[in-house]
Amino acid sequence: MLDMLSQFSQRDATNQSLTPLALRCKSLSLELIYESLKAGGEILQSKRIYEIVVREQLIPSLVKNSLSLDKQLFVLTLNIFVLLVWLMRDSLR
Repeated sequence: MLDMLSQFSQRDATNQSLTPLALRCKSLSLELIYESLKAGGEILQSKRIYEIVVREQLIPSLVKNSLSLDKQLFVLTLNIFVLLVWLMRDSLR
């Protein structure tokens, strides 16, 4: 699920003139990513596949969405990044 949401949130990330529907879809994808990480963070941390999906799908999605001019997308992206740092803090040391 995290893989699919990450891919979906990357669509048209460099296109600054997205339709309201496309912005809402990206926003919803990022909200679902945030909530799934928050709810299952400790469980997901112990899975190797989680680390792979985060590295190969989620981080590129966050980088692309962090360049968005839309405030809501930027804030959601920043919240996910902060949550990831918090969840992965032990493995970052």
